[in-house]
Amino acid sequence: MNVLFATAEAYPFAKVGGLADVMGSLPAALRRTGIDARVIMPGYGFINQEKFGLSYLFSYSFSHREGTSNIDIYTTVHDGVPFYFLQGWPYFGQDSTVYTEWNWDAPRFIFFNQAVMAFCQELQQRIGWMPDVIHVNDWHTGLLPFLVAENRYQPQWSKVATVLSIHNLAYQGDHVGGWLWKAGVPGRHQPDLVYQDLTDNMLGIAIAYSDIVTTVSPRYAIEIQYPYMGYGLDGLIRTRVADLYGILNGIDTDIWNPATDKLLAATYDDRTFPEQRILNKRHLQEKVGFP
Repeated sequence: MNVLFATAEAYPFAKVGGLADVMGSLPAALRRTGIDARVIMPGYGFINQEKFGLSYLFSYSFSHREGTSNIDIYTTVHDGVPFYFLQGWPYFGQDSTVYTEWNWDAPRFIFFNQAVMAFCQELQQRIGWMPDVIHVNDWHTGLLPFLVAENRYQPQWSKVATVLSIHNLAYQGDHVGGWLWKAGVPGRHQPDLVYQDLTDNMLGIAIAYSDIVTTVSPRYAIEIQYPYMGYGLDGLIRTRVADLYGILNGIDTDIWNPATDKLLAATYDDRTFPEQRILNKRHLQEKVGFP
C-alpha cells in the first residue's frame, strides 16, 4: 500500500507542535510494517538543505486561476522515509517560520493543497508512484480530501482514499471562502457542510469529505463530539461517528529514550530510575534557580 502524508510540519525539518512529532515517527513505523509511506510538506526557506541532505528532484508548472506557478521539489530520506519538500513562489521557499499571519497563511496553504494534487500526478508520471491513501493533518492540508473527491472521475484518482487526522480542532482555517474562490476551488456542496454553514472552513471541509476521520486519542474522539471541545464543529463531527476512530499517539522510543538521551544530565532505565532520575530534577532546579 502506498500512503502519502501531507503535513505543514514534520520533525526534524520543521516543528511547532505535536503534529511534527507524529509526522516524524508514524511514517517510519508504517514502513517497518511494509507500507510504502512517504511525506510531502512545504519546503520552507529556513530548512537547512545541506544539514538534512536535501537534493533537487524535479520541477513542474502548476496552472491555477491566478496564473501559472513553477514548483520545485526537493527530497531526502529520513529514518527510511522519503520526504518531499514543495517550493513555489511567492508562498514557499523563502519562509522564516512555519506559520505567519492569518491573511497570508490561508492562501498559502490553499496553494499548497492544490500544488500537492499536481505533485501526485507528476510523481506518477516520473517514477510510477501514486498514493493509494492520502493522509492529511489538521486544517493546513484539509482541502485535499475535497480535491480528491472532485477528481474521482479521472482514472488516477478513482481509487485514492483519504484519511484525516485531527490533532487540534481549535485551529480550523475558517472564513477562507474568498481565498478559495480566488484560487479557483469549486463550490463545496456536501449536505452536512452546507447545512451547518461550514463550506468555508478548511477543517470542516476535511471532516466532511475524508473517507476516514481519526483523532490523536480515543478520548479526544469523544470530547470533540460535544460543544465544549467541538469549537463549533461538534455537529459535523457527530455526522461522522461511523467513520471516526480515536487512535492513541505513540512515541518514538529511539528518540524519547532516557537510557540513551544525550540531552539529559543523567541517563536512566527501569533499574536505575530511583537513583538517577533525581539528578535530572536537581540539574533543572539549579539551572533555573528553583529551591
